[in-house]
Amino acid sequence: MDKRKVKVETVVIDNLQRVQPQDIVTEQYIIGAILIAHKDIDCQKILQSAKPEHFYLEAHRVVYTAIKELWEQDSPIDILTVTDQLRH
Repeated sequence: MDKRKVKVETVVIDNLQRVQPQDIVTEQYIIGAILIAHKDIDCQKILQSAKPEHFYLEAHRVVYTAIKELWEQDSPIDILTVTDQLRH
């Protein structure tokens, strides 16, 4: 089991504070898969349909946004280009 602490984000629905559905490991797999094989048809489908707000963790939303921006510009997607995109 992963012992790292994760900040829990909540949403208020009908005056009740609830934790959003989440799967942090799946989010990590999705980002990793796109970095490794962004031209793969399954990754292309993800990039066409997934939105940053579909990711639970803010850090994952930020990284996915950078990846999506590169993809929309038809730029290479790898750890270096994503890092550079995040710096700008």
